[in-house]
Amino acid sequence: MRVGPRGLFGRLAIGLLLAAVAAILFAAAFLYFRFQASETQFREGTLRSFARAIAADVVANGGRSFSAGHRTQTLIDRANGAYAVLDAEGRWLGGNSPNRDAFVPLDGRDGFFFELPAGPAQTTRYGLATAIAGTDPPLFVEVVFPGGEIIFDSVLEEFTKDIAWLWLPFLALMLVTNLGVAHIALRPVRTAVAQAEAIATQATILTIDETGLPDDVRALVRAVNLAFARLQAGYRALEEFVADVAHDLRTPIAVLKLQLADRGNGERSLLEPEINRMERMIEQLLDRARIGRIQLSPDDHVDLGEVCRRVAELMAPLVVISGRSIELIGAERPLPVSGLFDELFRAMRNLVENALSHAPAGSEISVAIDHDSCSVSIIDDGPGFSPSILSRDLSSRAPLRSDRLGGVGLGLSIAARTLRAFGGRLVLENASPRGAKATMMLVPWSPPAS
Repeated sequence: MRVGPRGLFGRLAIGLLLAAVAAILFAAAFLYFRFQASETQFREGTLRSFARAIAADVVANGGRSFSAGHRTQTLIDRANGAYAVLDAEGRWLGGNSPNRDAFVPLDGRDGFFFELPAGPAQTTRYGLATAIAGTDPPLFVEVVFPGGEIIFDSVLEEFTKDIAWLWLPFLALMLVTNLGVAHIALRPVRTAVAQAEAIATQATILTIDETGLPDDVRALVRAVNLAFARLQAGYRALEEFVADVAHDLRTPIAVLKLQLADRGNGERSLLEPEINRMERMIEQLLDRARIGRIQLSPDDHVDLGEVCRRVAELMAPLVVISGRSIELIGAERPLPVSGLFDELFRAMRNLVENALSHAPAGSEISVAIDHDSCSVSIIDDGPGFSPSILSRDLSSRAPLRSDRLGGVGLGLSIAARTLRAFGGRLVLENASPRGAKATMMLVPWSPPAS
């Protein structure tokens, strides 16, 4: 089971979002470790600065006083720091340490940093022990400051409040900008997708426009167009073969009918229906082959009422001979629709023949035009369409064969394909209380703008 977006833009959005989150985490980690290192360096520098100041004051006193000068003492007090001046043995000589003792043993070491753990009344303190240059015997100074009182901590806090928060809106803006750029960059791809989807409903559109596509996408579209061209060539060759075969079969069928006319009534009544059925199947094969060559221009239109009248006139004698009747509704005023007369005539004739072959004797076939929906419905009083036919997607190119008894089975397919070529569609449903209803949904025609 696939989890996540299926579209290219969705994948780009997820990728950019993950990249932004990774950038935030990386920046936060980098700043954390960098500030930790910088804080240590700043703290050590601060301790060295105060140690040098105390040493300078002691040297300036000529060894007569082991206390820092007033200015240095003031800065240490403001920072809640403490210091101690020690001899080489580590004995306290002066300072502001309340315990009058060294903070840590010297142990012969010089210039080392140390940390005093937090106690009941104070926080963790950081210190430096270093020798005072220019003293004889040698003297040492130890200086300590609370961790929270080092100046760098306040600098870090100000940086976090005033600068670091800008990362979030900055990265959000970058994410939105990148998504906008991706959306614009994918616009030609969406256009190509729309054209590819149109191929499923328009028989005359068999290529995708390559204009404006990126080079890598253009290569894919060009390969698809070449595949379409090969498929179209194969499809046309197949249709031409079917048309040639059907056309060639018309002559032997006509010869059989002539020979059958000289036979007895019994033999003629047995074979004539089957020969007529074969003849009609050949006609339908020719009709189906013609659909693949339909080229519809914006100026092509017909009066749907006229098409219905011509079909009704053609089928009326056959309907009457078979003991049924036919009615035409809504043809009093014209209804221009997009299409070609001959193709719409054949499609409607196939639907009327389909209704005639399933309508019971004595019933009526209705051809009803609906001006509001720009459609015409052929309704019979037969057994209706089966659930398998009603569940079919008539907008697809899959073969459609009627499973109603007694028919050739090509009429519905011819009608559906013809309507798709004209931008319409075929709707099949069962009438109430019984019977079948086939509706040809067409596109209203209006004169193209000059």
